[in-house]
Amino acid sequence: MKVVIAPHIDDAFLSLGGSILNWLKHEKVRIIYLFSVSSFTHDENIHKKTYPSDVAFVTSLRKEEELSVQKLTGTEVIFLDMACRSARDHDLDMGYVKDVLLKVISKDDTLFFPLSIGKHVDHILVYELGKSLLKGGYNIFFYEDLPYMTKKRDISLYTSDILLSPVIKDIDIKTKLKLLRLYESQMTYGWLYNVESYAYFLGDEKRYCERYWCPKISL
Repeated sequence: MKVVIAPHIDDAFLSLGGSILNWLKHEKVRIIYLFSVSSFTHDENIHKKTYPSDVAFVTSLRKEEELSVQKLTGTEVIFLDMACRSARDHDLDMGYVKDVLLKVISKDDTLFFPLSIGKHVDHILVYELGKSLLKGGYNIFFYEDLPYMTKKRDISLYTSDILLSPVIKDIDIKTKLKLLRLYESQMTYGWLYNVESYAYFLGDEKRYCERYWCPKISL
């Protein structure tokens, strides 16, 4: 099974939404959200709504948004319910996070981890976790964190510590953007534009694509 390991709710479809839709034509896809407890909503969200910063309220809202996407796509979703950076007052130990994740994955899975482009602390932790599992013999790919990658197009700046080869696939950009709009508390028109334009850039301005990365060597 293909399993996308995502730091936060919306990260999976922002970064790999088109690929997920492609995979679902042939197999089941599971998304695991590590830091699904959150107090973050985007001030410039597409409906210009103002949300309370209450952790319980925002966490419930964001899960509802994810489940609306799940209903339309048929993805399987697991919320590990650790607190994201905006909702915790302490550092997380990677060993603890790894132990939690290992309970819901197997070496038979093909796992997709973020490259931590944008250097958000939660994304960095998940990237380091992916490298650790690669050393342990798991089948790992790495994906570009969108929307961060849309403004940082020199991928070599983020892969200096691991040798990777690209996988570029055509995607249905219209359906991806339609699904992204369901993350109403998070999505902005700027993000949607950047995601679309970056997909066009990856397709040499002839088609829309996503790119993820396969390690050439084990660490």
